Amino acid sequence: MGRSVSLAPSVRQINHTLRGVSQSMPRPISIRPVLAVSASVAMAAADAWLPAGSAQANVAATYQASGNSFVDYTGTDPAGDCLLTPGDNASPTSSEKQFRDGTRRASVSLDTHYTNSVDSTDTVHVKGHLDTKLTVDKRHRDLKSFELGAGGSLKIIHSVLNSDCTASGSVVGVADITFTEHHKGWFYLTRDTGKPNSEVFFVLENAKNGNVKTLDIFVGDKSHATSRALLRPGKYRLVELAAGLTLNESGGFLKSGGTRDRAVSLTTTVQGEFKRKK
Repeated sequence: MGRSVSLAPSVRQINHTLRGVSQSMPRPISIRPVLAVSASVAMAAADAWLPAGSAQANVAATYQASGNSFVDYTGTDPAGDCLLTPGDNASPTSSEKQFRDGTRRASVSLDTHYTNSVDSTDTVHVKGHLDTKLTVDKRHRDLKSFELGAGGSLKIIHSVLNSDCTASGSVVGVADITFTEHHKGWFYLTRDTGKPNSEVFFVLENAKNGNVKTLDIFVGDKSHATSRALLRPGKYRLVELAAGLTLNESGGFLKSGGTRDRAVSLTTTVQGEFKRKK
């Protein structure tokens, strides 16, 4: 089971859908803060990398792996807070990769510790690692297909059962792909997730006017879904393309012994393929 949206709507419907999904997800929504930075940087880099009017630079991908952890103080002391250990990085990223064809890999490790400011015995550890791979297959001037795969693990560990620090974490591979198609045809996008706490997100838009052709938002467990969009000759962009995993304590935990913890591992893929319309 999971929260999923897959459609080819208007911009107004897109905005309504994103607001609805955001409101239904536990806070914080782990994909959005990561992508807000990563995708915007990727799009800016893609624009800078593609020469204006260039007929050769018709496929361009920017890509990296990102992590994020966040902890809320939920106790009763007005002065209470859950403090990140100095030197820990709550938003690590891999180096950004730019390419037009072939395969690149990116990995990220997340390792953060937080301490309750009014009870030093109350600590939380958010630890994760993700290995990702992005393959872009270019046919002549256009994009033939792509595949973004992600595999890794994520864990939240508390030192005490009734902790006043509520944690969230995510590790994802994120990418932006700008491409052209010189023929009319269908672009198929397929999402496969195998375990709980999987995250997949993509938006396919017309690069000229920003009109959304299709999108998929998924946070959940095992799933398989395919959407498609009819593309005419032109320039397009896959923005906020992401695959990875998330943990959010707002969903509840099984409690045992003197601690509460949870761990997940997964393999997730999102694929795209263009097929000419006959």
